[in-house]
Amino acid sequence: MPGPKPTPTEALKARGSWRAKAGEKTSGRGLRVEPGAPPCPAWLVGDARTIWAELVPLLDGAGFLAPIDGHALACYATLFARWRAAERVLSAGGSIYLDGSGDPRSRPEVGIAATLARLLQKFERELYLTPAARSRLVTAAATPAADSEKAARAAKLEKFRLT
Repeated sequence: MPGPKPTPTEALKARGSWRAKAGEKTSGRGLRVEPGAPPCPAWLVGDARTIWAELVPLLDGAGFLAPIDGHALACYATLFARWRAAERVLSAGGSIYLDGSGDPRSRPEVGIAATLARLLQKFERELYLTPAARSRLVTAAATPAADSEKAARAAKLEKFRLT
């Protein structure tokens, strides 16, 4: 299908777009779900569970979550933990090593970290973890108090950004 992906009605409403009502009348863009934080999967362990525990309250407080988002968040947390582990290896040992014959080689973690970073950036756009994604969610009637709360939450979300 050519062109950009359709914007969900809830995102259009959050922006204050007139298209939100048009979307409800025609296609009702997107699945209607109750907002709220999904439960952390029992199989999520280690760094991934820590990332979940840090990220979910921030996204839920910003109103970006529904229980149906649990699998996507678990995938993001797992990928982030793996990216962090690859970066730890690179920080400790550098990005190049000498093979058995003394020739310099690039560590496999270089490619792993780069691939994970690309995947994480895609998730970040979908989960509104980038400033650009959040800027598209400007509400119609923002108040100074709501703006300062939103800025505080946005600052906390920044630590999850890769680049």
